[in-house]
Amino acid sequence: MKEELKELYEKIPSFTCKENCGLCCGPILCKRPESEILNKQPKVKNQEVLDCPFLDENKRCSCYEVRPLVCRLFGAIEILKCPEGCKPDCFLTEDDVQSILAVYKKLGDDFLISNLGTF
Repeated sequence: MKEELKELYEKIPSFTCKENCGLCCGPILCKRPESEILNKQPKVKNQEVLDCPFLDENKRCSCYEVRPLVCRLFGAIEILKCPEGCKPDCFLTEDDVQSILAVYKKLGDDFLISNLGTF
């Protein structure tokens, strides 16, 4: 499962974020395999705050290397543009996004929000 996630993540263009921003960080919507990986990361904040629990006091992502799909897509597709204007050389196309989401859906039908439970 981890290899499937890695292959999926590699399809998403990377770009440099503005340091100490955190504007895109909120509750995390992820699949169970991603949640299992995130559960191994120390949380910085409690869940009562609507910020991501992995956003540290300097507004940096403490789980950046293992962040879930939704975090990786933010800023990489036009409908989730970075409010600070950070972007890849080329946004993912609608076809690219649909292809990525089709593979992602096969990872399971359950979603979790920041490890709070399934819905």
